[in-house]
Amino acid sequence: MSSDFIQYCCDHSIIALCLPPHSTHLLQPLDVGVFGPLAKAYKKLVHEHSRYGAVNISKVDFLHYYQKARSTAITTRNVLSAWRAAGLIPYDPSVITSNLPRPTTPPFASLTNSNGVQVNITVTPHTAIRINQFVDEVLAGMTPSLHSHVLGLKDTALTAVADRAVLRQTNQELLEKQQQRRKNQSRKAVGGARVLTVNEGRAMMQEEEDRAKE
Repeated sequence: MSSDFIQYCCDHSIIALCLPPHSTHLLQPLDVGVFGPLAKAYKKLVHEHSRYGAVNISKVDFLHYYQKARSTAITTRNVLSAWRAAGLIPYDPSVITSNLPRPTTPPFASLTNSNGVQVNITVTPHTAIRINQFVDEVLAGMTPSLHSHVLGLKDTALTAVADRAVLRQTNQELLEKQQQRRKNQSRKAVGGARVLTVNEGRAMMQEEEDRAKE
């Protein structure tokens, strides 16, 4: 969106609506209810044509099938349905908001370590419930003088959960880095040519420059 475009809209009393990123599948009527049926109709025509031995679709074939698909998919009914499904006509924002995913905040188990630092550990609901229920049952059946020992065991259990979560995350990050490193170093063939890695390309350029200086 350029400054000239904004100025043009201001001069002609045009209100430009900017859609949030990654939201056209919900807010853009064409994406919601037109492009899907159009693509389906076009694929159906191509599939029927391929039954008779056709392999390639020429530009003339494309225009022919696309025009037939347009007449099948872009109908008054589909257009009106798309605007309704996008919550625009009739105007109804709840059509969109009711389908948005609700962010979930994972439960935290808080503890204070031996250094007096409070640590918040993300745990699954099942793990937190089991730990808390077990501790409550144990505390209810013993003398208060032993409560501190049980609570210490609880802290140890929660720490183990945290260590496991950190270890799993660390392993995942290391695995992703290793896969990326292998991908960067791999040599792939495209057609009859070999694709060079970035380091190989730089090395070849340096060699060419060295030869030119000699």
